[in-house]
Amino acid sequence: NDAVVDINDVAANKYKALSQASGKGRKTKKFQQLIIHHRETVVPEHEGRFFVSEQDLRDCCAFFRGGESTARAVLNILRSTKRLKQ
Repeated sequence: NDAVVDINDVAANKYKALSQASGKGRKTKKFQQLIIHHRETVVPEHEGRFFVSEQDLRDCCAFFRGGESTARAVLNILRSTKRLKQ
């Protein structure tokens, strides 16, 4: 459950930042890189759905800090229990 909460937090933060992209004001370099990365990873299958990339998860989720194999195992379990789609 903690992993699902972490993934939801990453998605919420990502889309909150993306919604602010249309606003005026000075944008940081990291923010601009987030926008560029998001635009590069969008594919037609994602249309109308929220998504996070593996790199987003690596940067922000605690379970990736525990190790690569642990993180992959957590993602596989979430996929097999249909709590996460690939």
